Amino acid sequence: MFQQTKSTLLPITILALGACSARQPVVSSSQVPKVDSCSASYSITLNVDLNSKFTNGNTEIMVELRQGTVGNSKIFDTKYFVGRNASVAFSKMCPGAYFIALGNGSQVLVAPTRNFSEGQHVSSNLTVSSSGNVGARSRNSL
Repeated sequence: MFQQTKSTLLPITILALGACSARQPVVSSSQVPKVDSCSASYSITLNVDLNSKFTNGNTEIMVELRQGTVGNSKIFDTKYFVGRNASVAFSKMCPGAYFIALGNGSQVLVAPTRNFSEGQHVSSNLTVSSSGNVGARSRNSL
């Protein structure tokens, strides 16, 4: 009749039948709270070779995750790394379009836009060089 489950996170209390005489209201499916829809994540392994035009002479390189499309976006999150190889991770992303802008200066390198859906987890490798394998854009135009 009752199925016992173990939970280390939430203790469960089971009431005997008939212990509660008050009727509980029926909740329609439209009243049930939705699970957080901002549950997508993006993990990126970077291999970069940037010239000073994109680094402004800094050893710490900025990686922006931008929400929207190029020309119509806003900064969602920013990470920094030092060196040529790094891994960065972004989480709590809502469904929609995102792209990476890489660099510290007024000119940045821009990766292609990627669409994320609810709960989607994406891992990718991104090799970036100043010689043109991703688009260079003015930071003000993002």
